[in-house]
Amino acid sequence: MAQTYSHQKDNKTAKFNLEPLQLIKSRRFNASEIKEIRKLVEKKIQHTLYKNGMNTLMINKSFLAIDLSFTEDKMIIFFEDGRELAIPLEWFSKLRNATKEQLKNWRFIGDGEGIHWEELDEDILVENLLE
Repeated sequence: MAQTYSHQKDNKTAKFNLEPLQLIKSRRFNASEIKEIRKLVEKKIQHTLYKNGMNTLMINKSFLAIDLSFTEDKMIIFFEDGRELAIPLEWFSKLRNATKEQLKNWRFIGDGEGIHWEELDEDILVENLLE
C-alpha cells in the first residue's frame, strides 16, 4: 500500500504519494503554496531517511502541470514537483495569434498531462515540452 502525506490548512487540502513523491490532489492551494508544501514533504522524507541511516538524495520529477500563466510572449507551466518551464508562444501558431482572453480560457486534461483550449482547438501534451 502506498504511503501518503496529507496537508491541511483552513479549508485547503493537498495529498501526496511519498514514493515516488507526487501530488495526488489539491483543493484550493495555489501553485506557490503547493511548491512550499512539496519542499516540506521532501524535507520530512530526507529527515526520515537520514534518521534511519540512509543518506540518499531522491529527486522525483513529474510531468504533471498544476498551473499555467502567460507573459507577453511566453507561456509558463508550473509542475507539481516545483519546476517551472517558460515556452515561447511563437512555437504555437494558434497561441501566438490568440487574444489574451483566448489564452486565459484553458483547462488541464488528464490531471495535468495536457492543456486544452476549446475556442482555439489546441491541445498540448506537457511531457513533450520537456524533451
